[in-house]
Amino acid sequence: MGDCIIRVRIDLLLRLIDTTTGASVNVANVEFSKGGVILKPEYKGDGYFIFINCGRENGLMHIKAFGYEEADITIDYEQLNEHSPESDVFLIPSESTARGEPVIGITGNLPSLKSIDAINLMRPLCSFSEFNAKKNELSVFGYVAGKNVKLEDTYYGLTSLDESTYESFAVASQSGDNKAILKEPLQGEIRPNQKIYRMLFGSVKKDGSFIFRVRDDATEIKYLLRLRTKRGATYFRVIDFHKTYGVIDLMEEAKKAVVKKPVEDKKTETEKAKRTEEVKT
Repeated sequence: MGDCIIRVRIDLLLRLIDTTTGASVNVANVEFSKGGVILKPEYKGDGYFIFINCGRENGLMHIKAFGYEEADITIDYEQLNEHSPESDVFLIPSESTARGEPVIGITGNLPSLKSIDAINLMRPLCSFSEFNAKKNELSVFGYVAGKNVKLEDTYYGLTSLDESTYESFAVASQSGDNKAILKEPLQGEIRPNQKIYRMLFGSVKKDGSFIFRVRDDATEIKYLLRLRTKRGATYFRVIDFHKTYGVIDLMEEAKKAVVKKPVEDKKTETEKAKRTEEVKT
């Protein structure tokens, strides 16, 4: 009898993430469908679902997870890694979650809105120490003496010193005590002591209708929201969800982020001036 060869191809790897915590959704009771056909991926734990030998056709996938709002995501293989087509899916907890934890949030409609995310200003994880551009390695320090910081999730926000704006970054892997390798380099001017927070995400549909919910687990629930428009502009707004919730005008107190031009050092400025003089002569 000849050898039997079974070929297996991973066509899609989805990781489900709770928008209110940034942690994986550890719920096995999830239904996936595409074009009206129910798909049956393998659940690997820690929020990961693997789709094997199901084909690689672009399309809309519908997701129903117990304790979360239903979600539609667009699968576009041209935007995914050919060898490891992986994507994160952000799920918003329903108003009565599976574990009975209360949630509170905002809704509304803003046709120009593309995305909404935020950080919890009451819960910094650590602060920036230094960044090694050659290794793409971030070093941080925590607030408890002798306790190392582990950036175990993927998405984080690095605030400005006045905490009025933040830059997002994604962690690829841990590289040591209080260190992590980033997926992309940090941008802009960064100074020590800038605080780092876990990022949370909202949901925005094509027509601009949005939902953003947080866990109602503290006396003060103050978040810094980042709003990105379809035209590329970025706005920030602080919301205390015990004071502002329900249907709101999202842009009412939002402030537009100022795009700062990179500061050129004196050497570069001198070289420019020299070239200008040469042209004149």
